[in-house]
Order: sequence, then C-alpha cells, then structure tokens
Amino acid sequence: MSEQDQLSKNDLYILMESYKNNIQLNTTLLEQQKQLMVMNDTSIQKQKELCNTLDDFIKNISTCSQEILKNNVEIIKKIEESTSEIKNQSALESERIHNKLYIALIGMIGIVISVIGLAIAFAEKFNSLRVLIGK
Repeated sequence: MSEQDQLSKNDLYILMESYKNNIQLNTTLLEQQKQLMVMNDTSIQKQKELCNTLDDFIKNISTCSQEILKNNVEIIKKIEESTSEIKNQSALESERIHNKLYIALIGMIGIVISVIGLAIAFAEKFNSLRVLIGK
C-alpha cells in the first residue's frame, strides 16, 4: 500500500469526530421525535376530548330540539282550543245580540203602531171636538 492509501491519525480523528457528531445529531433527532410523539399524543387526546364534548353538545341540542318541538305542538293545540272556544263564544254573543236587536225592532214597531193608533185616535177626537165646537 502506498502512503496515499493509508489513513493518517488526523484523518482518523476527523472520521471519528464526524461519526461522533452524526451520533449526537441522531440522538438529538430522536429526542425531538420523542417530543413530537408526546405532543402528538397530547393533541390526539385533546381532539378525543373535543369530540366527546361535541357529542354531548349534539345530544343536548337534540334533546332541546325535541323538547321545543313537543312544547310547540302543545302550545299550538292550546291556541287552537282557545281560538275555537273564543269563536264559539263570539258566535253565541252574536246570536244574543241579533235576538236582542230583533226584540228591539219588534218593540219599536209596536211603539210606532201604538203612536200611529194614538195619533189616529187623537185625530178622531180632535175632529169630533172641532165639529162640536164648530156647531
């Protein structure tokens, strides 16, 4: 072997330093990967918690929605019942008012006929008095 083919101490030292630096770099990278894995696990755990929270939220919203729908149906039934009751009462009151108007009309016709009868009677008496006075 020639002298050029042989490694010098300096070359061997540089090679060993390079190997040492490479091992340190790999160790650092491995530590960073471990930290990333821990952070990733933490992130996954938080995402699971968020999903659970969202599931609970969706269940609560569904329950509230069903309760609101049930209450809405009950309110609509009550409104329809009270509207029907008010409509019936209004119809009864309207009939009562019509009956009272008819009675009042009949009474007024009776009064008018009586007044006409009285006017005729007074006219006849007045005419009789005029005839008596005139004689």
